[in-house]
Amino acid sequence: MLTDGYIGNEAQIIEHVGKNCGDQIRFWAIGMGSSPNMFLIDGVARQGGGMGKRLGLQDDSESLSHEVMTRIQRAQLADVKIDWGDLQIAETYPARIPELWAGRPVILFGRYTEGGSQRITVSGRVEGEDMSWPLEVNLRGEKAEHKALAKVWARKKIEDLMQQTFYAGSPAIEEEVTAIALDYRLMSQYTSFVAVDADKLDEMSDPARPPRRMAVPVPLPEGTSWEGFFGESADEELDFVAGVRFSRSAKPASPLSARGSVRRLALSQAPPSPASPRAVAGFQSLQASESLPRLSVQLGRGGGLQMWGAAPVRGKTLSRGGRAYGNRGIGGGGFGGGGFGRGDFGFAGQASRQYFQAESLVESEAAFGTNVWRYLPRLSAERAKPVGEAAAKALDAAKQFEKDGKLAKAREALMRAYLLDAAVLNGVQAGGQVAAEAVQTLERVHAQQVKGWTAKNSALGKKLDLVIRDKSLAESLEMVRVASGIEIELLAGSTADSALMTRDDVRVDYLDLRRATVAQALDWILHPQRMSWQSKGDVVIAGTDRRQPGPSAWVYDVSLLLPSAKELEEAGDDSTKVAAETLVTSLRAHLSADDLLSIVWFGPGHLLVVGDVDRHASVDKWMGEQRRATPAVLAAQRKAAAETSSSTHRRHSIASVHASAAWQLLAAAAEGELDLEVLTELQIAWRSKRTSELLDGKSAAVVLRSLWCVAEAARALPDEAELNSLAIAARAKSRTAATVALEALGENRDDASAFAGVLYAALAMRDDQQLVGKAVRLLTDSQPSDSPLAPARTVARILLASPKAADVEEILKMTESGVAGQDMTTMLAIACRRAGGEAWSTFRRHATDLLGNQPLAGSVLVLINRLNASQLELAATVQ
Repeated sequence: MLTDGYIGNEAQIIEHVGKNCGDQIRFWAIGMGSSPNMFLIDGVARQGGGMGKRLGLQDDSESLSHEVMTRIQRAQLADVKIDWGDLQIAETYPARIPELWAGRPVILFGRYTEGGSQRITVSGRVEGEDMSWPLEVNLRGEKAEHKALAKVWARKKIEDLMQQTFYAGSPAIEEEVTAIALDYRLMSQYTSFVAVDADKLDEMSDPARPPRRMAVPVPLPEGTSWEGFFGESADEELDFVAGVRFSRSAKPASPLSARGSVRRLALSQAPPSPASPRAVAGFQSLQASESLPRLSVQLGRGGGLQMWGAAPVRGKTLSRGGRAYGNRGIGGGGFGGGGFGRGDFGFAGQASRQYFQAESLVESEAAFGTNVWRYLPRLSAERAKPVGEAAAKALDAAKQFEKDGKLAKAREALMRAYLLDAAVLNGVQAGGQVAAEAVQTLERVHAQQVKGWTAKNSALGKKLDLVIRDKSLAESLEMVRVASGIEIELLAGSTADSALMTRDDVRVDYLDLRRATVAQALDWILHPQRMSWQSKGDVVIAGTDRRQPGPSAWVYDVSLLLPSAKELEEAGDDSTKVAAETLVTSLRAHLSADDLLSIVWFGPGHLLVVGDVDRHASVDKWMGEQRRATPAVLAAQRKAAAETSSSTHRRHSIASVHASAAWQLLAAAAEGELDLEVLTELQIAWRSKRTSELLDGKSAAVVLRSLWCVAEAARALPDEAELNSLAIAARAKSRTAATVALEALGENRDDASAFAGVLYAALAMRDDQQLVGKAVRLLTDSQPSDSPLAPARTVARILLASPKAADVEEILKMTESGVAGQDMTTMLAIACRRAGGEAWSTFRRHATDLLGNQPLAGSVLVLINRLNASQLELAATVQ
């Protein structure tokens, strides 16, 4: 391959070569010119099993051509393997040993616990024939002159991690790479060298760590159904079907797609990466139960620029890792929005199509009737133009206010510009540019406001030494008040506003405020709850925008004030206009509002109201009067549907914690560390009654996997009292579910969900001889070779019994052919690690393909990579 490499998609090219060249194609890449792209050249050569060279404009091409052709024609050692004998070698890199070409040595870097002499065996194939050679090696003890090798090894490990994710930017991998780079003082993709005056070293300290997840909630409006967004059931099965990847048939089209309607989503967290064309076989973690169409950009009704699609959007490519990112967003009014939402939207869960929370404009069939959303009023085409013009004028005014130093007015104008433009986008699917610019400007204005407030009240710049765990919003603010000495006033009604949006308790699960300033703490506590704050003298005023002094924009859900679904459908499309006009006319009369732009349709069934505190209070009063006028039967139906939706929402939220945080806890334990943040999340999840509901449903296997991760982490960290207490409580709570799974697997040996649950329960409760004895018989008995669980049974036999040669041979085949799904991939990795020797070497050789060719959670990748040197037992022989 001859190229100058002047392209912009190097990672895609390297990935494609690695996936498709196999063992029959070799890439010899030559970079041409004065400045060839050697990242591309070396990457293609490395993935293609060949060699990369550079040929400058003035270089002699004949000598290079002769060198390349000579090496290609000379015999090489392929499929290189090393038997280390009794030497305790771990984490060798490159994990996949390259081929040995004439005149080009193969160099491996690895770690060993102690030195010594040993005869190792190097084997491979020469022109198709198997060959092997003994080699005497002497690994010396630690020497000062060898310290540089540690840095080289660390750089190779970072390179290997990045290859597994194909530079996808998984936050868990970013954290792992950053930690390695800092430990070994290396420059990496996420670290750099900074020059510091030696005289000021004592004044330096590590910066505060922002929240790992800044999930900005966009809740379900009252009366809508979670099932309408995620499918008919809140319980999701976790399949355990191992083997090669296969195509999963598409699910039936929803009534919406059958009508050709466009479903517009406002994602509360980062959207999932596009699903692979080849669906994943294996353990399937929680996933949305409908196939969703592609969209480019959606301005969420709750504020924040939301992204969904298979292509880069506005210069940002969606992550393929375990957690995806969205643009920074603002919390301006979504069903009572407000507050400035900083930071990334948080994680999208851990599945082949990653788990995510979303908000659709589809209303609940139980509450409204099939597809009634199409009858709900929204901004009309004739009204969209003046609203869009008003949004642009508000943005221009905000820029002028910013120049004049009138930051409070600039913020209010930006919020108005954002929401007005979002209303246009929600109504006629046009616009969005004004809102996107307002988001960026608002972040800058907020930073200027904080700087000005801190100049007047230096206490806002005071650094804290706090860690908040599982506290209400009021308790969290009180902790900041006590630590800082600043009076903080939480405006009445703000907590209720936030609870209405999130459909959950307004709490702080975990927030590390060590070394954070008071201003940073207020941002990190309030913004995820759609609240803002401002400094007034010595007092901080916190609350939702509509409770703050001055004008603000707010979105109200009025869908329950409209006629019933049956009435709307029977009356036809014209009824929507009549209902909308009647409702808006009533509200305008109540508020005595003459400005047509102060009340506009923001989205189907939702009104945007601009006004001061008194006007918003009047809206509340008007909505209360309208609700009381709703017929009792209809009101009861809608209340029941809303309660069901809220319960399902919370159950999905708890399931998401079990599905993701458990992997993170175990990955940290593999390094001998306790991740206090995920421990706190899991403590909250296991205390929740929603966990009991999940254990009683189809998602029991997900929770039993969480039990296993907690139990393994507790075994690895016996001195962590909180962790061990959680393991005991989780085990007691899960016993009935484990018994039910045993019974289900006994009745149907190919029940994938039951199989997964039984396996995880057996691994977690390995000291329960009665339970484990039954589990081993059900998990490891012989079944027809065409059984979808046959490969999984092989893995189970290795995990729960003494590895046999036939089973090891089977997992070698599985490793080479490939499995998919994070659970099956992880279990295969642990089985190979337990079998050791050739099994583990084979897994490591194929790790880049196994791990990089599917969207695994970053924490899963970290855990599997830490198996190299981990002291986790993870599986034990059952007698």
